[in-house]
Amino acid sequence: MRPNNFCYKATADIIENFIGIIFDIVYYFIVRILLIEVVYIYNFEPQISINGNTYTFPISVRTVNIIMLIYVCYRIMVNIKKFIKVLVRSHQELKIQSRQIVYSCGLVEKQEKTVQINKITSCLKHQNFIQKKCGSMDIMINTMEGNREIKFHNIGNGEEAYEKICSLAWRNEEHA
Repeated sequence: MRPNNFCYKATADIIENFIGIIFDIVYYFIVRILLIEVVYIYNFEPQISINGNTYTFPISVRTVNIIMLIYVCYRIMVNIKKFIKVLVRSHQELKIQSRQIVYSCGLVEKQEKTVQINKITSCLKHQNFIQKKCGSMDIMINTMEGNREIKFHNIGNGEEAYEKICSLAWRNEEHA
């Protein structure tokens, strides 16, 4: 990596994904235990009244297991999506040049966005606790048109990139 090139750092996203998986597992067991307790102890049978007739739907442990299986399948798909997002983001790069910033991304299809330094109105940074521990941050670059032109999630050495962008934009304002 050259001094003015900054890449995505996946560490914070991977840690956040694993924390999410741990919460999913704990949630699964708590909900499953509570549902089975309701079925066994309280003999829970929902009732629906239609046109004066009352219908009872007995719920068994098998029903609880099917509901929980559906939940587990859904959460597995959500977590697979999160890890695919990490894979896609790993192909992001920010090149800071003297007159422009080039943001490139894409796994299968490469996209590039160029922002002229003289068009930048603000550069914002955001860093949560996990990002701080992993040495990454989010950077958002806004332009004169009021658009958020670039949002780079979990940029490695983000503080250095932020300082370079701000100093280039400030130096450009002095010469304008």
